Amino acid sequence: MTKWKLLALIALAAPALLAGCGESMACTTEVTAGSGTFKAVAQGTRPQRELERDSLSSACKQLCAASKPEASNSEACISRCSVDAVAGKIGVRTTCAKGAR
Repeated sequence: MTKWKLLALIALAAPALLAGCGESMACTTEVTAGSGTFKAVAQGTRPQRELERDSLSSACKQLCAASKPEASNSEACISRCSVDAVAGKIGVRTTCAKGAR
């Protein structure tokens, strides 16, 4: 492949690869358990999956703080909550929207 063909290929592929870069997004997660409903929002330009994970972790941190104040920062409690939410043992709802401020 000549260098001109390579440059043309890169020029054609660059817009597709950069689409969505820098676009702000917000993900909101609500975790519902016996002690109530806990809501958290994660915003930024990171990939949607990372924002979903961050908002779930923040909502689980709130749930842990409400159920066991001494365990509010416990990684074990937050991890257990996240796993239970993904497994469907506790209620969880996550929505994401582009263009968040």
